[in-house]
Amino acid sequence: MTSDEAIKILMAKANEIMDIALVIKTLKKDSEELKNYKCLQQNGSTFIYAIDRQNSKISVTTSKVEGPAIIDEEEEVIMEKPILRKDGRYMQRFSFQGKRICVYGKTEYKCKTKARSKRKELKNQAKEQTKQNNLITNNNKTTLNAWFLYWATFKKQQVKESTWIRVEEYYNRNLKGIIGDKLLGSITPEILQDLINNLVSHSIRKKITSQLRDLFATAYKSGKIKADPMALVVLPKQNLDDRPLDFSKHNNILTYENEKKLLPQLKGAKCYYATKFILYTGIRRGEALGLMWKDVDWEKEQITIQRQIALTTKKITSPKTKAAYREIPLLPQAMEVLLELSSHNRSNNNDDFIFTEVNRLSQQLSYYAKITGIAVTPHMLRHTFASRCYAAGLDPKIMQQILGHEDISTSLNIYTHILDQTNKEVIEQMKKFFTAKGLMNYRT
Repeated sequence: MTSDEAIKILMAKANEIMDIALVIKTLKKDSEELKNYKCLQQNGSTFIYAIDRQNSKISVTTSKVEGPAIIDEEEEVIMEKPILRKDGRYMQRFSFQGKRICVYGKTEYKCKTKARSKRKELKNQAKEQTKQNNLITNNNKTTLNAWFLYWATFKKQQVKESTWIRVEEYYNRNLKGIIGDKLLGSITPEILQDLINNLVSHSIRKKITSQLRDLFATAYKSGKIKADPMALVVLPKQNLDDRPLDFSKHNNILTYENEKKLLPQLKGAKCYYATKFILYTGIRRGEALGLMWKDVDWEKEQITIQRQIALTTKKITSPKTKAAYREIPLLPQAMEVLLELSSHNRSNNNDDFIFTEVNRLSQQLSYYAKITGIAVTPHMLRHTFASRCYAAGLDPKIMQQILGHEDISTSLNIYTHILDQTNKEVIEQMKKFFTAKGLMNYRT
């Protein structure tokens, strides 16, 4: 086939499907002559050009095809020229591995930049996927560690970054060095049952059992193993020694008496305001750190939870669950915290965080616990608030909403503990507050 004949074929095909780049890519498979041809986008037209590889010369033909299609030979991505939409934005489309991708930008330059970034991202993802696929090509030689790496490529896309860090940490601590080097097909139900039985606590057994079920179920569905060994594994019954401590007996909530001793000791410390605020709102530590001034409704005396700071990554993320998006009425003690902070700390920017000096809240509370002899943790403050709400007679459904729980049983079974008479004063205060807010009926 001569060059002229090749160009005629290209032009004919291009007229049929209006994508000269795709034509060149398709016909290259059938003709050695066409392997020297590429296309060039210029002034809205696609020019065909040939490369003389022996003499390092480029000859551009006079033939051209109208249309925006171009091809990136290096990455095998068919691109289209950015077009201006009716809404004023530019849009550029390209195909990658048979999928059509659309990228938008306020300007043509930004649109092209985004397209290049997206193309690079897809290419890197494809390389990583290929790499992981290569690890498990031979079913008989796939270890649990290799399978975990493959499983991780899609599993970590399904959960938050902070959650994935914990998943990976549990695997590395409890599985990687113990059975990670074993071949998938050689791991029996007996091996897994023995491993789970010997884990240090019931909570860890539950997490590892869940993780192993997911790992082996996926391996079975993918055809990497002939049978799922976790189908015969059971979660051991919780022993009495493994059960959570009785909070009312072991002082794992902060009594009102101890509160009156602790808070004066914290006065002036960086953790004082955050500690008091969590104690009287019941919000999670990450939610407190993610709270901004724009989340405060001064007129209604309430806050809105709509973000958190992930404790493992130190990044702003969405709240823990859908139920965690909520509005919380502010008790007088919580309002005091905000009023004091706003009087000497608050800037004019509503996007500023409220608690700006609390990075290591657990460590700070641990330090003051040694000084005062009163054990306290951030989550204990949340437990205490929930138990006081329960003791005050607040409706469980309202408690669930305030605490941000998806399941009401969580509010009742985990976070509520019987309080003794030493807490009567603060419980009476909360009864009157919730009654005034119309959240409960209470008569003295």
